[in-house]
Order: sequence, then C-alpha cells, then structure tokens
Amino acid sequence: LACGYSSLAQNDNSRIFVEEENGIIKIINEHSCPYDISDNKKHVVIQSYGELSSYYWSEETGVIHIEGYGFAVSDEGVVAGYYVNEEGFSVAGRWYPETQEWEFLGMNPDMPEFIPDNLEYNQAWAMSNDGKTVGVMQFDEFWNTATYLWTERGGYVKLSNGGSNVTRPNAINSDGTVVAGIFTDDIGYRAPCYWVDGEIHQISNYLGEAMNVSPNGRFVCGSLKDSKNCAFIFDIINEELTMIENTLTDLPGPMTAMCVTDDGNAFGYISTGHTADYNTRRGFAYIEGELMSFEEYLIINGVQEAESWKVYSVNSVTPDGKTFIGAAEMKGEDY
Repeated sequence: LACGYSSLAQNDNSRIFVEEENGIIKIINEHSCPYDISDNKKHVVIQSYGELSSYYWSEETGVIHIEGYGFAVSDEGVVAGYYVNEEGFSVAGRWYPETQEWEFLGMNPDMPEFIPDNLEYNQAWAMSNDGKTVGVMQFDEFWNTATYLWTERGGYVKLSNGGSNVTRPNAINSDGTVVAGIFTDDIGYRAPCYWVDGEIHQISNYLGEAMNVSPNGRFVCGSLKDSKNCAFIFDIINEELTMIENTLTDLPGPMTAMCVTDDGNAFGYISTGHTADYNTRRGFAYIEGELMSFEEYLIINGVQEAESWKVYSVNSVTPDGKTFIGAAEMKGEDY
C-alpha cells in the first residue's frame, strides 16, 4: 500500500518500508484494501479481504491489527467500523489505538433488542474527520436497513429513506451535514444517493454507488452502472452530474471514483478484470475535466520516477490533495 508525499522512518517490526524520496511509504505487505486516511495525514485504516479484520497505522505505533472492519479514521486516530461482540452480533463501534479495543455505540432506541435470527445488529460505515459524527447502517428484524447518524450528545438520528427498504452511508463530510451512500430500488438494485441535513436525494436514474463526498460537502463521487460503467462526480450546489468514461485502458472496464476534493477533482480506479485482485485495476485522476492515469498525474506534479510505476488504485486523498493512500507496484515490488 502506498501513502504519498510524506517521509517517515523505517520500522521493520510493523512491516513498513519507507523510501525518503517522494515520501512513498509501504505500510503492509498483504493483499488488502486501504480505506481511509485522516485529514492531518497521521492515521490510516486498512481492511483485509475475505475476513473480519483490519489494520490501523500511524508513524508512532506502526501497524496494529484490528479484529473487525474499520472504515474511517479521525485526526485523533479513532477508527469507526463494526465488530462481533461477546454475544456474537455485529455491532457498530469506535476503536481506540490507545486501548486497542472497540467501544460499542450503544443500542439504537428504534431497535432496543438484539434479534437472535439476525446476527447483524448495526454497522458503522462512515465518520466525520473530527470523529464526532458516525454514519450507521441499522438492521431490522426483516433484514431491511436504515441510515442513522450517531453523535455522543444526540445518540441515533434516523435519516429519510425515500421509500427504500435498504440504505447505507459510505461517507460523511467534515461538518457532518452531507452523507454519501446507497439506496435500493423496488427490485433491490443499488443506486447512488446523498443526504443533506437528513433528507435523501437520488443522484441519477442509473444504478451504482456513491463512494465519497468532498470535505466541504459540495461534491459526491462514485460509480454508475450505465452502458459504459462510468465513474461520476455530482455537484450538489449546481445539481450537475459529470460522467467519466474509461478512455485509458485497452480492456474495457468499469470505473469507480473513490474520493473527491473540494474543487471537484476525483481519484479512483478502473477495473480491467472480474476479481478484487489489484493487478486487474489501474489508478486514475480526473483533474479539471481531464482524465489521466495516476502515474501521469504524479509526473505532472514532479514525481518523474512514476513513469516506471504501476498504480493499481487510489483510495483516499487528504483535503489538500497532496497525500494519497492506494496500491501500486514500484521498483518491482507491490506497495
């Protein structure tokens, strides 16, 4: 996994390899999914594939294994996600690097009891960078889900579902007022949506998924299931949808915009295969209306060595647009 534009010290115990030049940091030597980086660039959360397992990383601690799925990390290093409690139920919580333990968000008053026939109680999928607002997918007795925002002061607050039986939050902006995620149509297919001040909005008539929202809450990004499987950026203020078509790879493949900045620039990956293997993905940048490979973007910004790199995926970016997490092959090694 690569995290750019930093320089740290080598730490063999935590499987971190550091290349001082251009600040490329190899965090972990496993097939895994880098998920989020804090705005202050000090904390990273990574998910493993195929198991309920994640990793937390910081310069001070190195890599720490987490039993559970981490989806977001705050400037204080707090991780939001879900884990299996002592009773065997998946529950939403926050994980703290100091104690290396989960703290349950508590029972949702709308679902005051665990349901024996459904071990999925609730899950945290998003969190504001200050760690104060957590986006929760809440299950009911019929396996339907609803989106809630949780805060320490206000507890669980349900967001509108627009008549959908299944919704899920994927990202929250800095002040917790805009949420990006999914809802399902009448047939059960996923479609991208967003919430502003608790009200749900459909992004387009296409299926797909909204993956992220810019820190200022203006732009939402993700993927569409249109005829060309485009990535998208949606401008909430102007209600304008930009569809990004794959013109970079010889093999056709769907595109996913994983993150978007306050000025509407997006980063993500193109899938050229039918598996989650990073070798079948190619990272891209969409800058001021121009699509380019992420290697080209790096070269334009002075990283000439990127000409020989193969960036598989760009998964998250800090608000200043200078620090990224993702997966890549550099100097013959997978990062």
